[in-house]
Amino acid sequence: MYALKSIQEDGTTRNRFQWPDKGPVEELSALNLENTGPCPSRHGDGLCLGKSFAGMAQGWIPTRHILTVRYRKEDVLGEDSQKLRVSRCVVVKRWTALEWINAHPHQKAYLLGADLREADLQGADLQGANLRKAYLQGADLQGADLQGADLRGAQFEG
Repeated sequence: MYALKSIQEDGTTRNRFQWPDKGPVEELSALNLENTGPCPSRHGDGLCLGKSFAGMAQGWIPTRHILTVRYRKEDVLGEDSQKLRVSRCVVVKRWTALEWINAHPHQKAYLLGADLREADLQGADLQGANLRKAYLQGADLQGADLQGADLRGAQFEG
């Protein structure tokens, strides 16, 4: 099974956790057995992954750099409709937001609620994309094709 993870340019996430560009990741040193939710309750309580761009947006790291990760169902510790918490996963590939969008043209509906603040989306083919409620403040949309895109509730300020 596959999920997504939004990371900083240096490969870190909250609490300065360092993700590899490729390879295995395990974070299970302080498992909270009472936590059945999709997010860790403390450091070492699993890894939070997005099932969608809206799920990644809940981690408060703008989606400028993305990891595609593979996980096994038996490693899921908790989940909801937008994200899941796993004990381990494997990073398959690292992308910029523009690279991911260009490589997955059939998944434009997946951008609902995306946090694309300050993302480089120059020339992106966003034709017909579902960008409802997306955060696009400071995003570089020069030359992007937004024809037919659903921008209801999208935020562009800044």
